[in-house]
Amino acid sequence: MLVFSNFLHSNRKKIIQLLPIFLILLLTILTVFVLQNRQNIRQNAANLPNCDNRLVCTACLGVKSNDCSYGNGTQSCTYNSSLNGQACNPVTFSQVFCHVNNCSSGFTCTNQQCIASSVPTPTSTPKSQKIVQFGPSGTQAQFTALLADMSVDVIEIAAGTYTGWHIGGSSQPIFAISRAARPLLIRPAPGAAVVWDGAGTAGDGWFYAGDWHTGGSTITDYITFDPTGTGGSFTLQNYALGQSGLVSTFWTDHVAFNGFRVRNVTGIGQTSWAVYVSTDGTHRGSNLTFNNWDVAVPPGRSISGFQAYHATSGLPVGITLKGWTIDGAWVAMLAWGDVSGVDVENWTITNCGYAVDTDGIAAGILKNNTASGSTYAPIIKAPFIDGGGNIWK
Repeated sequence: MLVFSNFLHSNRKKIIQLLPIFLILLLTILTVFVLQNRQNIRQNAANLPNCDNRLVCTACLGVKSNDCSYGNGTQSCTYNSSLNGQACNPVTFSQVFCHVNNCSSGFTCTNQQCIASSVPTPTSTPKSQKIVQFGPSGTQAQFTALLADMSVDVIEIAAGTYTGWHIGGSSQPIFAISRAARPLLIRPAPGAAVVWDGAGTAGDGWFYAGDWHTGGSTITDYITFDPTGTGGSFTLQNYALGQSGLVSTFWTDHVAFNGFRVRNVTGIGQTSWAVYVSTDGTHRGSNLTFNNWDVAVPPGRSISGFQAYHATSGLPVGITLKGWTIDGAWVAMLAWGDVSGVDVENWTITNCGYAVDTDGIAAGILKNNTASGSTYAPIIKAPFIDGGGNIWK
């Protein structure tokens, strides 16, 4: 110890002179270590997979006052963990469509519109509904004439079998009618089983709502098919469907096809659909509803359930799909392109190839759906989000 002390004392001046050099050398070593560590972190991050679980979203912004329509706001959403629990890189999606009920005081959200909760008492006697009957002996031209008759409020379809129907589309009775001034309801007569039967024939779909031409000139709006409350039913059966939907929509707004049963319909697996939502290429549809469909596909998965696609842009905003039961389809629900505000809830999906297929562009929500017997895992990509309560098997 004494020798070391003497060494320090005798070499004090040299040590003091060398100390800055020593400190610089030490700082250089530390800097190289930090930079190398950062590079390793970046390299490790680059090798990590993208996160695909626990989607966390910011608040829904940009919502207009007195607005409750689907997709009325946007938010940013981030996946921050992986399904297998391993480390991953967070993935953020900006401009994700979201929904907020922003109705003003005194207004109630009804069918995605803010409606005044209290309506002044009319000063005159309200006009009664005009209900007309339509039966199996009627022609498609007569039916479309009733669709366009602005004195009619309700068309009641009698029980029976209706064959060879094709309304809308090329060379068919037109289904491009605006009913905004007087909304129209089509329903079965009380207790009536209404059956559209293809009788084993083949061809395109049966209902093409909206002008199907590119840049169509006429919107189809405020028309609803619905058996609810009638004790009756709608059934589509015995048909070989081409590359289309049994029901297809183009330039449409506030159009609903609810409560349809599909039986013994075959098609071209990945291009035949029970419901096919598209666009005329110019106008964006909105506020469409397809609830309570019951689709049973024959062995072979030759048709699928619901599709929104065909074009990558100009697709509708606001589609409600609730209460479906579907068995044996190739795909139960597919949403591609810039369709947004798609609300898929309370589906029972069995024995399908895919329960869900989204492309990372379509925006919507999946809630309380149950799938079993699927061949492949569902493809759910943000901005489509899992709203909870879903079971995928």
